[in-house]
Amino acid sequence: MTKKIQEEYEELKANVEKPNILITGGTGVGKSSLINTVFGKDWAATGVGRSVTKNTQAYEDEDLSLVLFDTKGYEIGSEEQKNYLKEIVEYAILNRSIPEKSIHLVWYCIQATSARFLDFDERIIKTLKDNNIPVAVVFTKCDLVSRDDLDMLRSTVHNSLPEVQTYETTIDSSLNYLELNSLIDWSLINLPSALELAFISAQKINLNIKKKKAKNIIIQHTSGAGFVGLTPVPFSDAPVLLANQATLFARIIYVYEMNFLYKRLKEFAIGIGLPGLVTKGGVWVAGQLLKFFPGIGTYAGGLITGGVAASITAGIGFGLSETCYRINQKVLDGEIEDVEQFINNIDDEFIDIIKGAVIKETQKFMDKEKEENN
Repeated sequence: MTKKIQEEYEELKANVEKPNILITGGTGVGKSSLINTVFGKDWAATGVGRSVTKNTQAYEDEDLSLVLFDTKGYEIGSEEQKNYLKEIVEYAILNRSIPEKSIHLVWYCIQATSARFLDFDERIIKTLKDNNIPVAVVFTKCDLVSRDDLDMLRSTVHNSLPEVQTYETTIDSSLNYLELNSLIDWSLINLPSALELAFISAQKINLNIKKKKAKNIIIQHTSGAGFVGLTPVPFSDAPVLLANQATLFARIIYVYEMNFLYKRLKEFAIGIGLPGLVTKGGVWVAGQLLKFFPGIGTYAGGLITGGVAASITAGIGFGLSETCYRINQKVLDGEIEDVEQFINNIDDEFIDIIKGAVIKETQKFMDKEKEENN
């Protein structure tokens, strides 16, 4: 089972479509800090860059499903700023129809402490938008300016470009990242649907969209489990269910970008108990769920109803998602420094989350069955 999850994860990661995001701004604007906060590392420092224009590099990291386009730093209002940005704008416009070269989003960074939005900035942003390239203005270092100064800068941008969204950001976690979550929401809305999964996985800040995506994936796969068993599921259908579950778990792990987690699954209940749910005739179902739900369905002869199989699959999926969510939240809160080491010590907590989720989903199924039969 663990090997199958790993294979599914690696295949998904190798074939997912990656978004190309341009993050541009002047020297000292805080691009590196923004990138590190949102994506977990400064790709310009750790990734492998390739030149796309004279002054712009595209960076990829093998661990994250994203391509980051980064312009060299420039002095605000300088001639080199004009040259750099005109260059990348021309590139973006010329390559709109080429998927691997197309710029899908632009984060146009302006340092809040500079309190300047130039006519040139306005022209560049307007040109990009006129060519259907989504642009958001990202104010950086907002914790270093007063509310009045920030409101004035924001009003200047909105008066010039009323349709352009602006977001206040800082790396100070005590300020709840200001509007970083909103920036992620905006980015997701403006990306082509085929690129959503990779972006959700790559970003580290907005955990709610990760949980929402995981929920949608679980619904897709539990519908499949239900279809396997419109009639009771015998041993012969166990490989079908297990393959479905392996793909589900791989997709959830990818959403939360916890690639090392599948290496631990064989030591968790999910790796020990899951195959037994079906291949051993529903021993776990009989031994555990029947304590809570007498009459849950046909068990004699090793049969599990499709609805029960779907409930079990959904429960384990939601349990895995909740575990990943909690770990990510602890990382954001600064409670965990070494995630992989933390994973090695949460077996009991993980098992409890899984069991609780399975019982909850099975209860929902039983309640629905009861309602339909009345």
